[in-house]
Amino acid sequence: MTISLKQKISFSIIALIATVGIVSYVNTTYTSKPSSGLEMRYIADFSDDRNVIGFAGNVFAGKITKVLKDTKSDNLPVTLYEVEVIHNIKGGLKGNVVVMDIIGYSVDDQGKEKLTSLNGVDTLMQPGEIYLFATNYDEVMTKQEGLDIFSLGGHPNFNKKLSVDGSLTVDELRVAAKQNKEVRVWEAAYANENIEMQKFIEVKTINNQ
Repeated sequence: MTISLKQKISFSIIALIATVGIVSYVNTTYTSKPSSGLEMRYIADFSDDRNVIGFAGNVFAGKITKVLKDTKSDNLPVTLYEVEVIHNIKGGLKGNVVVMDIIGYSVDDQGKEKLTSLNGVDTLMQPGEIYLFATNYDEVMTKQEGLDIFSLGGHPNFNKKLSVDGSLTVDELRVAAKQNKEVRVWEAAYANENIEMQKFIEVKTINNQ
């Protein structure tokens, strides 16, 4: 049976959808309780950037250019975004890529549509916004959607919004990103990444030529 990235990734859902079948890589006491009331336990303290970078295959600054679609992965609502790569920290992605976040719309018991997130985030990313992304290549979703998909982890620290003007040209954005404090922090974290995180997932660093 093929195990998807969401089943390998960093969280265990205790109070929701036992049928999802997320594997138990959860061996730490570090927990987070999102606004939905779910309890998630992570394999490591992902507030530590060194763990985030070590767990991810491709880490980069990018601009949201389009919200592509809402869909599902392992019965969880997710959203796909088109992202223009601005600056690579780990890996060598170029051009536009598709990033998946584990947040999306679902229908509650009253039949009302609501935004559902597993990490406490209550807003979607918007076109024009600039973020740092720590992602892993998602083979299952790539097969499902027919295009290369890079998934964010289940912890909110796997993407960070940057205070960079999205109306700048690509070259200007690249300069601004390199000068950004958060980018430099992640670059320093990459130099000291915790490669022990790779034992929890098959990390693939993708280099688009």
